[in-house]
Amino acid sequence: MTALSSYSTGTVAVSADGTVVTGTGTIWSSAGNVKPGDLFQSGHYVVPITDVTDDTHLVITPWPGATISGATYAVYKVSQQRIVGETYARSVDQLVGALNTSGFFVFVDINQTTPDPSLGNDGQYAMQPTTGKQWVKSGGTWVYQGIYKAFQVKGAWSGATAYASNDVVALNGSSYVCILDHTNHTPPNSTYWQVLASKGDTGAIGLTGAGYGGTSTTSLAVGTGSKAFTTQAGLAYQNGARVRASSAANTSNWMEGLATYSGTTLTMTADKTNGSGTLADWNLNVVGQPGAGDLTAANNLSDLASAATASTNLGVVRYGGAQSLTAAQQAQARANIGITKKNYIINGAMMVSQENGTTAGTTSGYYPVDQWSIQPTSMGSGTFSVAQIAASTPGGSPNRIRLTVTAAQATVGSSFCWLQQKIEGYRVADLLYGSASAKAVTVSLGVKTSVAGTYAVQFLNAASTDAVSGSFTISAGEVNTDVVKTVTIAGPTGNTWAKDNTVGILMQVMLMAAGQANIFATNGNNFDLFDVGIYEGGAAPSFVVPSFAEELQLCKRYWEKSYNYSTPPTAATAAGAECSFFGSASGSFNLGGVSPRFKKAKRAAPTVTIYSDLTGATNKIYDRVNGVDVTPTTVDLIGENGFRTYCSVTAGTQVAISCHWTANARL
Repeated sequence: MTALSSYSTGTVAVSADGTVVTGTGTIWSSAGNVKPGDLFQSGHYVVPITDVTDDTHLVITPWPGATISGATYAVYKVSQQRIVGETYARSVDQLVGALNTSGFFVFVDINQTTPDPSLGNDGQYAMQPTTGKQWVKSGGTWVYQGIYKAFQVKGAWSGATAYASNDVVALNGSSYVCILDHTNHTPPNSTYWQVLASKGDTGAIGLTGAGYGGTSTTSLAVGTGSKAFTTQAGLAYQNGARVRASSAANTSNWMEGLATYSGTTLTMTADKTNGSGTLADWNLNVVGQPGAGDLTAANNLSDLASAATASTNLGVVRYGGAQSLTAAQQAQARANIGITKKNYIINGAMMVSQENGTTAGTTSGYYPVDQWSIQPTSMGSGTFSVAQIAASTPGGSPNRIRLTVTAAQATVGSSFCWLQQKIEGYRVADLLYGSASAKAVTVSLGVKTSVAGTYAVQFLNAASTDAVSGSFTISAGEVNTDVVKTVTIAGPTGNTWAKDNTVGILMQVMLMAAGQANIFATNGNNFDLFDVGIYEGGAAPSFVVPSFAEELQLCKRYWEKSYNYSTPPTAATAAGAECSFFGSASGSFNLGGVSPRFKKAKRAAPTVTIYSDLTGATNKIYDRVNGVDVTPTTVDLIGENGFRTYCSVTAGTQVAISCHWTANARL
């Protein structure tokens, strides 16, 4: 007959008539040891259990006995919750039969440190899955076997990491496994760590092989040629190695070259040396083969035979002494340091055109753009037009001068035609023209023409004499194409070349003369001129388009108008006159009450021309009150800076008079 199953581990305490039983050393809720409906007995009293709070607390019906403490007890497992159906009973019986072959594991809760002693049979194992700890029951007691859990590799040890059993770390070449949970205990602390693998000992030192180096006390003088050193045996030098022997006392004394080595003798054929003296404290070392040159890096090129010659050969510009540079090298040197070579021409980009084409193109002295005039002579029936036009391609100057033939001139004969610029003497004084020290200059021209052939460039003095000239050729392949031509002209030493505010140089581009291309032979032929520069020396730099505002100010020194840049001189403007007066007139008076001043001081007292701003009439002042043009009585110049103008009206009349003006101080 099978005894009634019960549980009695530990002791209990309960008050008289109390409903809470407190256990000591009990495990009531874990593993189903106690369930509601089981019976609780201590002494002669038995009461039903109504709830299981935890491993050490039960709820019962009121305790009928006296208060007890530290008493033995028994829980009889009779709860209806333990009863299962017949089918489940067979399944459980089969499961238990399978597990009872050698006993199944008793699992230990995370909150327990040892297995419940009431559970298990001898030979059966208990295990705590959270820690990997394992016990075996022997003689009715659970015996600890150790931790059976896989290693957890955590990398390098860190004092900030919380480690658990079987965590593996590395430190100082060894590895350790944690045997007790902790934080910040450095291996190899045996309380918390066990050595898993330790760093091995350093192996035995092998035999020393042959090496370079070596020393010699052989007395030898620094110099080239064969040098035999007595040194140590067993060195690694091979025949043909390059060796340097240097003084231990002063390493700047050395010699080097290819060597042979045998026994204790190293023989060097020295081909490079430094320093001097007869020495006997040599250190030997293998060195690299020198390059093809004969310079030593440590000397910073001081061993050049001629630094000046080397600089010239390399195209290097030096500042330490005079140097003969070609014109191209001089131009490049200026470009390298950001200096633009002076262009003696004004308005070489053809941008400034204050008159805006109001004068007929064939008129001698006509200025299609400021500073540039057309000079035809003996053209016969030939005619042409010349004007400022916009450039057809981007990248250079935005404008150019174009001459177009409108009536052909078949023969040249004594006919001439040129585009020219007169350059003020002050501007070219540094060229020393007309003296023994006169400098050569180079003219650079952008050209596009319909006719191949030779074209001349000519310089003259103020008297149009003492001409010096050169020429450029337009080939058949260059026709109707933008090309840049340069002409170098030697400085003249004869006659007088002005260095004041009169003409210094008259520069002309000849378009028709005896022996030259005749573009006037066919209607429709063109000649474009642009990007013109005159530069000191035998080479011209690339043309730099100047600032329009700066070029305009240079041009105003020679010709200026008071009105809007884009307005022709004789155009009516309706309003906005630069000179005006309003009030009651009394006979003759000064226009405006003050003297109009030029915006730019002229090179000399200019010729002033007055225009009516409402009608554009020349030599007229407009009276806005009476709607008539009034003729000025006088125009008085105030040097290069301004002028006064007077007019007469009926005394006592109300007037509002106004005008424009131009000031011509051209060369």
